[in-house]
Amino acid sequence: MWPGIGKGRQMAKTVRGTSGGSRRVRSMLRIKEIDMLVLALLSRRTLYAHEMLRLLAEMTDNVLTYDKLHTPLIRLQRQGLVCQAETPPDGVAARVYFSITPQGRGRLEELVREYRRFNAAVEKILSQIENK
Repeated sequence: MWPGIGKGRQMAKTVRGTSGGSRRVRSMLRIKEIDMLVLALLSRRTLYAHEMLRLLAEMTDNVLTYDKLHTPLIRLQRQGLVCQAETPPDGVAARVYFSITPQGRGRLEELVREYRRFNAAVEKILSQIENK
């Protein structure tokens, strides 16, 4: 999808039809895009996995919905881009919160630049086709 990730694995996502109906369309979301979205959410504040899932759905009007984020979070932790901390229960079940590291912020900047460059190139092609 973007330069350098054609060899990468893909993760499934569910995309709700643009008509707003209940029809679901299966699509593929690449690892770099998932990492970018998780890092972007964590760049705002510390979150736990369920919060991230809810925010992704809310912020995209349920266009992007996911069942789980454990695999991306583990991968990002191993790369040193996010870290986790269990918080005291305070009357509720203990949750594992995740936050972005300084390296994660740098990686997010790279991913956003790469993503925007790729999308600009695609838009340029599409606009040339539409103008013909």
